[in-house]
Amino acid sequence: MTLDRGVEDHLFRILQESVSNTLRHAKATMLEVLLLERDGFVLLRVSDDGVGFDVERTKSGSYGLQHMYERAAEIGGTLKIVSIKNKGTRLEVKVPLV
Repeated sequence: MTLDRGVEDHLFRILQESVSNTLRHAKATMLEVLLLERDGFVLLRVSDDGVGFDVERTKSGSYGLQHMYERAAEIGGTLKIVSIKNKGTRLEVKVPLV
């Protein structure tokens, strides 16, 4: 799989922010990163087993999360975050391959 340099850079920055958030806030013992190609899309998935957080409440107050959503949109992708209290967080970026 070969990615456009801009797409690659945005995915890297999203991953960087996600790992940073996990290390700073999640109290996780496990962090998993997955990058794959499926059905004409690139998927970046970052999962942890940390404390979780309220995605809706945090979204509006976090510049880091806002920037991740904006970066995903800039490359024509979507960002979905699911977080469950004391079960962890999963972030998934889905970008169409051009």
